[in-house]
Amino acid sequence: MLKLLVAFSLLTCNFGSGHVRVNKGTDVEENEYPFVVVLFITSIRREHGFYRKCTASMLTRDCALTAAHCVTNKKKRFYIWYGNYTVSPLLSNMYTPIIEKIRYPGFRYEFDKKKRVLRIEHDITLLRVERSITLERYGRVSSLEYWNVMGSPVKFVGCGRTDKNGDDQLRPLQAGAEVTSQCSLKTRQLTNFVLCVSPPNNASASTAGGDSGGPLLHEDKIVGLLSFGDDKEDAYVPISPYITWISSKFRLHTKNKVKCS
Repeated sequence: MLKLLVAFSLLTCNFGSGHVRVNKGTDVEENEYPFVVVLFITSIRREHGFYRKCTASMLTRDCALTAAHCVTNKKKRFYIWYGNYTVSPLLSNMYTPIIEKIRYPGFRYEFDKKKRVLRIEHDITLLRVERSITLERYGRVSSLEYWNVMGSPVKFVGCGRTDKNGDDQLRPLQAGAEVTSQCSLKTRQLTNFVLCVSPPNNASASTAGGDSGGPLLHEDKIVGLLSFGDDKEDAYVPISPYITWISSKFRLHTKNKVKCS
């Protein structure tokens, strides 16, 4: 089953029953990270009629992985935007509704009136979309134990705010590169499993509003999802503790496809 998890192309899934963009990052080139997509909601109060909420990764043609706290609002309908991020999805029609969410059991998210995290656990969810999305390639999750990633070079990708001129709602994805670091005691006390990245200086790339749920990549595989952060460090949900759970949601359907059950 783990082989299925790390080679998701041409697969399909079918489920049963302060968000943080990369500051001082670089524009992602076309098809560089085609599996990284934008989670958005519509809003008549916004200039373009929509708002980038979080970042996600397509694991299959109809299944995405993101942070669970991104989709807790039951009053909102969420959409996945893919492809060209410089043209409104409402004009390009390169989007599809999310029709099912499956959070990891025990997900917990507590925050104060200023949206500061008090406690967050198991911040991971799978999403099924209404219309299959065909991409050049899909995200691959890593089975490497997260403590073995400590001190390793990583890349992160997001769709949130930037410090650049122009409209962040119609901007390419941004990417940054750093090295994983020891999490502070404060961060470790806020969650259960965590993997951290600390920008060494103000000129370094870091995450910002809209990047939550975005992938942390090591050797081009997903080792974590952005959960929360501040100006000192970003905290990622590591993938390895959830490999068994993710794999349990998929079953063989045909020779080259799996479905979630």
